[in-house]
Amino acid sequence: MTLRIRRMLNIRKRIYLYGSLLALSLATMYLLRQGKGDAKQSNLEESALPRDLKEIRSDGKLRLIAPYSFIPIDSLRDRGIQNLSFIRKLSSLSKLEVQLTFEDNVMKAIQLLLQGKADAVLSSVEKTSQLDSLPINWITEDVTKPIYLVQKQDTVRLVNKHSELNGKEITIPRNSPYKLFIRHLSDDLGINVRCKEDSLYNTEQLIMLVNAGKLSYTICAGEEVGYYKKHFPNLNYELPMSHALRRGWVVRKQSPVLKDSLLHWLH
Repeated sequence: MTLRIRRMLNIRKRIYLYGSLLALSLATMYLLRQGKGDAKQSNLEESALPRDLKEIRSDGKLRLIAPYSFIPIDSLRDRGIQNLSFIRKLSSLSKLEVQLTFEDNVMKAIQLLLQGKADAVLSSVEKTSQLDSLPINWITEDVTKPIYLVQKQDTVRLVNKHSELNGKEITIPRNSPYKLFIRHLSDDLGINVRCKEDSLYNTEQLIMLVNAGKLSYTICAGEEVGYYKKHFPNLNYELPMSHALRRGWVVRKQSPVLKDSLLHWLH
């Protein structure tokens, strides 16, 4: 065998060896990716595990989400006491430990609910087409009063009609559904109403800032107007910013027994 032929055979052996190593590397990478994909899928399945009343009783804990205003601060303590009484009553009727988590962002609360990290959202969730497409059930559903503009009872700057809001700024909590109403109002009337989202304060705290003269305008729910009038009588709550709304509390669609039980306990 000549030297030239030997060299050619050695080159072929090297090519085969490198090709085998490349194939092995690609196969390993594929298997690793499959493993990661399976792990992700497992996590998704775990977060989507059904958690109805049976699983909740096994756990011994009923996990609820409510806005920070559910347990108000300082001057709004009266309503906070009523809500704490409600939690104690719910714990007594259900024979479960009730755990309450606070979250003002409604969409984040819904996300935690769908991830199985909560069993019910006690926030007044406004019904929208976006929420109707999600796997949730409404525990309670009712027609509520309009939302109202909150402003100083100031004869110079007092806004009496929507057109007077042109060029003015309304401050609301971050991710508040009220943003949509402000946007629709601007579009319908062809005016420019600026909407500022505050990431630090909830509705109650923003009303306190309006009362202190540090903010010009915010918005509150119609059901809360009487309460705020009592505690902040110097403010004006006369201008409605919407029509009547439909809202309620929600659970997952995978929790029909919990829904029926909550309806029973609530009534």
